[in-house]
Amino acid sequence: MTTLPHYLTTLDYLPLENIFFPSEMPSNKLMILLHGRGGAAQDFTWIPETFDFEDMHYLLLNAPNSYDEGYTWYANVPCHGEGIKHSSGLLTETFNMLFKKDFDASQSFLFGFSQGAPYLPLNLVRDIKKYLQDTSL
Repeated sequence: MTTLPHYLTTLDYLPLENIFFPSEMPSNKLMILLHGRGGAAQDFTWIPETFDFEDMHYLLLNAPNSYDEGYTWYANVPCHGEGIKHSSGLLTETFNMLFKKDFDASQSFLFGFSQGAPYLPLNLVRDIKKYLQDTSL
């Protein structure tokens, strides 16, 4: 795992490497950020300060597979199927852990760039929607 500056932390109980920025006030709002191919969570460390939402936690996730100097969510076509399934499974597991008790799924956001945007969030919409239905009053 990458060594982080002293002011950053991680949520070690999650299955994916990550960088976590806690909110400045009590809150269960969460923004989850997914990088593109060859990128890393570290690439998004500027976003919490730029957005500056005092009541928002930020979770920057690393994809599970190494790629050049960064990470990738899945391999290039035609070998992408298994990677999409694997990454989707890890993200579903991550969301289940996060939204079980620590954060509110209905007040959370998913932000994806490049490879992190088109496939994985679309695969996870059904899981988030199911979770919201299962936990609604």
